[in-house]
Amino acid sequence: SGGQKRRVSIGCEVVAVPRIMFFDEPTSGLDSAAAWNVVRALKDIAVNKKTTLLLTIHQPSEKLFRVSDQFLLLSAGRLCYTGPTGEAVEHFKLLGSKMPEMTSSADWMLDLVDTSFRDFEEVEGHMVAWPTSPAANKLEASLSQVVQETSQPQHEASKGVRQQDETPSFWHQTFTLMWRMMLNIQKNPAIIWLRFAMYFALSILIATVWLDVGDDEDAILNIINVIFFISAFMVFMSISVLPAFLEEKQVFIKERANGAYSVAAFNIAHLIVDLPPLFLQALVNGSICYFVLGLNNAEGRYMFFILDLFLSFAVAEALCFLVAVVVPSFIVGIAAGAFVYGGFMVVQGFFIPVGDIGWHWRWMHYISLHAYSFSAFMYNEFEGSEFNCLPDGMWRCEADGKIHGETILKQYDYEDTNKTTCMIALVIMMFVYRFIAAVWMWKFHTGKK
Repeated sequence: SGGQKRRVSIGCEVVAVPRIMFFDEPTSGLDSAAAWNVVRALKDIAVNKKTTLLLTIHQPSEKLFRVSDQFLLLSAGRLCYTGPTGEAVEHFKLLGSKMPEMTSSADWMLDLVDTSFRDFEEVEGHMVAWPTSPAANKLEASLSQVVQETSQPQHEASKGVRQQDETPSFWHQTFTLMWRMMLNIQKNPAIIWLRFAMYFALSILIATVWLDVGDDEDAILNIINVIFFISAFMVFMSISVLPAFLEEKQVFIKERANGAYSVAAFNIAHLIVDLPPLFLQALVNGSICYFVLGLNNAEGRYMFFILDLFLSFAVAEALCFLVAVVVPSFIVGIAAGAFVYGGFMVVQGFFIPVGDIGWHWRWMHYISLHAYSFSAFMYNEFEGSEFNCLPDGMWRCEADGKIHGETILKQYDYEDTNKTTCMIALVIMMFVYRFIAAVWMWKFHTGKK
C-alpha cells in the first residue's frame, strides 16, 4: 500500500543515522495512528542517536504536534514564530489572539497566518510583531549561549554530540545488504527461478539434440560443437540479468546519496549473494549436459566441467554487472553486452586457431573469458581420450587404429593448455570486472548533480 511504501522510504533514510535529516511531509498518505507511530519512532531516533530531524507537516494532530521540540511557522516566506513548541500558543496569545476552546493549537496557529483566507494586513501583524516579541528575545539569548559553547575547547563543546563511530560498521552494512538482497530474491522469485527455468530448458535441448554423441570419429566434431555451444551461448544467456542490475543501480544511487552504505559494502554483498545461485545453476544444468551427452567420464573430469561452467557464469555475470553500471539504459546495455560477448566468441579459438588470428585482434583472445573457458573444456574432454577410426576419416589415425585426443587438441593449438591456469584466469577476470564496476560506481554514481 501507499502507507507501507512511505514507511519503508522513511526507514531507508534513517539507516545510516545521518547527523541531520530532512523530511518533507513524511506523514502524508498515512492514517492518524500510522502517522503518530512514524513521528514517535523518528523522535526516538533523534533522542537516542543524538541526530537532528526537520519535518514539514501540514495539519498535524494535536498529539503529533506536541511530539516536536521546536516549532517554525512561516507565512508567505516570512517568519511568524520559531522556538519551543510548548511556548508557541502563549506567544500568539500575547499578541492579542485568542484560541477557541476545543481547538487544536496547530490548526489555530496555521489559521492565524493563512494568507489565502485572511486579510494580508492581519497576517502581516504577526510577521511584524515577531522581531520584538519576548519569544524572539529569548531565542536570541539562547543563540548567544550556543555561540559561546561552541567556542569552548572541542572536548567540552562536543558533550552530548553523536560521535562519528556510532554509524553502522562496514561489515554491518555488508550483512544487512546481503540480507536485503536475499529477501528480494525470496519476494521476487522470478529473478532466480525464471533464469533457472530458461537454463534448464536450454540444457534439455542441448542434451536431446546431442544425445549420446558416441566415441567414433564422427562424434569428434559433434563434441567440439556442443562444447563451443555450452561455453559460448549458454554463458551468453547471462545477459538476461541486465534489467535487474539496472534497477538495482537506481536504488544504489539514491541510497548512496543518502549515505546509507559504502560502495565496497554493496559490491561485496552483491558478489556473495550472486555466487551460490550461479553454482547451483552450473551444477544442475552442467550435470544434465554432461551425463546425457556421455562426455569423458575419466576421474575428476565431471567436477572440473562443473567448476569451469560455474566460473564462466560468474565471469559473465560480473561482466554484465559492469555493463549495467556503465550504460545509461537497457537498450544500450543489451547492445554493449552483445558486442562484447560476440567479440570474445570470435577470438576464443573455435572459428580460427589463435595463431591464425591477425596480430591486431590477437590481444583480445587473452582477455576473452570464452578463450579460457573453451580451451579448458576442450582439454578436459580430449586429453587422454581415444576415438575409433573410420575409413576415409578427416582425422589422423594412429597405428593402434585410434584417434588420440592430443591430435584434436593440437589442431586447435590447445595441446599445452593448463586447466588450473585457465581457472585462475577466470577467477581473476571475475574480480577485475567487479573491481572496475566498484570504481566506476564510486566515481560516477554519487547521487549528486
